[in-house]
Amino acid sequence: MQDALRLAEKLKQSATMVIALWFGAWICYERGDRETAAVLGSRMLALATEHEISNWVGLALVLPHVVPIKQPMAAETLADLHRRLLAGAATGGTWRYSFSLCVLAELYAEAGHPMEALEVLASIPTNARGVFYAPEIRRVEGDLLLRRSEAFAADAERCFRQAIDLARSRDEKSLELRAATSLARLWQRQGKRDEAGRLIGDIYGWFTEGFATADLLSARRLLDELSAQST
Repeated sequence: MQDALRLAEKLKQSATMVIALWFGAWICYERGDRETAAVLGSRMLALATEHEISNWVGLALVLPHVVPIKQPMAAETLADLHRRLLAGAATGGTWRYSFSLCVLAELYAEAGHPMEALEVLASIPTNARGVFYAPEIRRVEGDLLLRRSEAFAADAERCFRQAIDLARSRDEKSLELRAATSLARLWQRQGKRDEAGRLIGDIYGWFTEGFATADLLSARRLLDELSAQST
């Protein structure tokens, strides 16, 4: 990705640069590097707006906002982002809009609005629910249900299991790890430490690199917690 960004800078072709910046921001976000994702997303939004590359402007809307801040985003700002994203998704309907809506749902949740976050997920177009990134839609839904209330634990577990099964069927290991971590944390709270340890240990053991990324660090911490609780 870094090579692609350097080449795009050298070519100085606006559409190529916009695409490279979006994928750079996406990769950084998936790695847990929100600060860099926001920087790249802001550059992309400015460039796409300047050159009127409208189909990519919508995809850049949420990325500048992903850096964790002390002051939650205003509900009006989040609602405006949702309206603008839906306008783009109506014409695009790609997995990239599914990603953007998942990010917006998490921003809603971080601002203390889990119900509105669930409504954002529900607005993902039907034709985008079976494409790449689909397991994350189910995982985020499960997390949001738990943020709403522990009374929805059974529904959340069903979402996590669906996310794991779908990711496994596609061999999407990073998304499987993320969903497995969410389910294992739920089981940990329910006292199912052995089941949680086996679940997360199996998928964590598959990886041979990337151990400094956010998802693998989170999984490692959970494994250590479960091990400590079992002794």
